[in-house]
Amino acid sequence: MSDRDPFELLAALNPVEGLSERLPGDDAMLAAIIASPLVPVRASRGRRRWWVTGGAVVVVSAGLAAAAFLRQESPTNPLQLVCYPVAEHPPPALSVIAMTADPVEACGELWMNGEFSVDDSPPELTACVLDTGLVAVIPGDQRVCAQLGFANWAGALTDENLDITAFHEVLVENFAERCLTESEVEAEVRAVMAEHGFADWPLVMRGGYTAERQCSIVALDLEGRFIVIVSRRGSPDSS
Repeated sequence: MSDRDPFELLAALNPVEGLSERLPGDDAMLAAIIASPLVPVRASRGRRRWWVTGGAVVVVSAGLAAAAFLRQESPTNPLQLVCYPVAEHPPPALSVIAMTADPVEACGELWMNGEFSVDDSPPELTACVLDTGLVAVIPGDQRVCAQLGFANWAGALTDENLDITAFHEVLVENFAERCLTESEVEAEVRAVMAEHGFADWPLVMRGGYTAERQCSIVALDLEGRFIVIVSRRGSPDSS
């Protein structure tokens, strides 16, 4: 379990080298735009299921009656998943992983692997939606989300969530391993946006290109709902 703050955890997940060197004014921006290693969001098959999935299914009959009164939401950021070790906000530590079709199962595996406890039997877990739009899996029954001031996860990703996830995968495949310069990147990104139905999202050029930072990072800002291009270390000859 990591004791780094959430910003450092998100930055560590970025698949593109060179992002550790920040430009002036980048700190506030990077927390929202860091691209995580992508795990395709597909329903898993033939794997063990935990006693609760999503956040609306419980094993206690009394909880079923209460479920109708719990606020449910879908995430606005379907790319990452936060696993809490305790039912506290903010938690003393957390793990950030790629979002999956079954977040409770994904975080449950961290418990089984000793990430949060030496006991390989995880507690009851419930998926909530944080104010940041991320899904967080928190120890507790379905009431824990409301107790911490959050909504329960609706239990399935929306069509928009899946479209964003697929588009993020396209951006990673097209731009993560290549060095596109400032003069090259905008036209190519706009073409990809148009092809995949994101032409109406603003494209923000952050700049910052220098002789040492000639390459580009392309990422989604899901809070602001725009696509951002920022420089990164490297040159076409060295990439």
